[in-house]
Amino acid sequence: MRIRGSKVTLVWVGSGVALLLVMGALTMVWVAAGGLLRPEPIVDGAPITRWLELGQDHRCVGIPPGRALPYILRGLRARDSVLLHAELALWRCLPVRVRLRWWASGAVDAQTRRFNLLLTLRKLGPAAVKAVPDLIEMVRDPRGLNFDSFALAALGSVGSDSDAALAVELEALRTWHRPADVLALRDFGPRAKAALPLIVHALAQPGSDMGLNACLALDAFGPAAAPAVPGLVAWLKDPGTRANALVGLEGIGPAAAPAVPELLAILEGPDRNLLGASVLQALMNIGPQASQALPLLARLQRDPDPTLRVLSAMASARIRGKPGEAVPALAAELRGGHPNGGAAVFTVRFSLSRSLGIQGFPPTLAAAWLLGDIGPDAHGARAALDEAARGPAGWLSVLAARALWRIDHDADACLPVLEAGLRAKDDQLHVVAALVLAEMGAGAKPAEPALVAACSATSWRYYYEVFKALKDIDPTAAAQVFGH
Repeated sequence: MRIRGSKVTLVWVGSGVALLLVMGALTMVWVAAGGLLRPEPIVDGAPITRWLELGQDHRCVGIPPGRALPYILRGLRARDSVLLHAELALWRCLPVRVRLRWWASGAVDAQTRRFNLLLTLRKLGPAAVKAVPDLIEMVRDPRGLNFDSFALAALGSVGSDSDAALAVELEALRTWHRPADVLALRDFGPRAKAALPLIVHALAQPGSDMGLNACLALDAFGPAAAPAVPGLVAWLKDPGTRANALVGLEGIGPAAAPAVPELLAILEGPDRNLLGASVLQALMNIGPQASQALPLLARLQRDPDPTLRVLSAMASARIRGKPGEAVPALAAELRGGHPNGGAAVFTVRFSLSRSLGIQGFPPTLAAAWLLGDIGPDAHGARAALDEAARGPAGWLSVLAARALWRIDHDADACLPVLEAGLRAKDDQLHVVAALVLAEMGAGAKPAEPALVAACSATSWRYYYEVFKALKDIDPTAAAQVFGH
């Protein structure tokens, strides 16, 4: 009996071991397929998944996003379970003081987890392009727990270069007609011009939420938004909607000429201080077809407000077709102004749903930016720009380096300034410095170590532009930094 019992025991033990080995092998295959073969990164004593589910991705600075991406996707795919519901019920029964002390260990419901993970993906932008299929599935999932709109916003940021993502965004807009979904089109820019008929229709409904968001979306379309000009002009006439209409008009360019009379009326009306900078930006982009604005612009160049002086000088020069005419006024502001002086009303568009978004510059920084836009014709401001670039590492020095690069492509003069900008404790400044380095292309190769270091020091919200600059210069180094 002992021998027979031993054989039975051996059979059961052997079967159990075999089953465990099979399960282990299957688990390894599943883990490897999901990209989870490496140990999960630990942040402040907890797995990175924990912080991401709690919306604490700012704690993950220094962790390569590529290492975190498989865990983000796993969290998006996970569903509620009986075990999770039980854990949540138990957690809610605990005293408040216990939950406050151990909040990082508490249960997270599926909706909160998905919402926070979607926000993280939106911040990462195209760096997380591998998430596009999962986001498309979430948008189309009838069990989406009302997350399709959040998923669309993340899909716009992550899949801005994806034709499949764009098709889903357009399909959703045509199907649901939700105002929030219009904003997701901003990331696609002119590629989303197939949505223009819907946007023009929305502008035909005065004051509608869809129309208000359509104005903001048009900002990214540039000249492709020309069919919307009549609707935008009508919205300019309403004090309650003209601010949004100006956002849509600013980047259209010469095709926005029919709006000039309304733009001048705003400059001469009570909204000048509030909206004057936006009006002047629209006029400078319209160019020579806004010639009727020249007398008013000449008066504004003597205005006490430095923002109006700087922008009216630039608008006048653009309308005359001689951008270099603005250089003396811009150089004077660069020498006599203060980087942080005045209201930050001159707006520059970066990535629209993540990173800097729409950044406001005070007059001195606006002057440095515009000198860069002028390019070689701004050579007369070289001395003022050199002085600004030699100043403390910050916005003014980096914008001055941008202008210097565009004037004469002197990489040796610009690289030390841009590298200092990447080392500064300012994530937004990292983005601007990286964008200039990306413009420089191969000439920025000596700045590669600074870009690598910045990728580890920049929060995920501002990560993509820094990563992309490195990728443009050295794709292999970028792949290693990202954590593939």
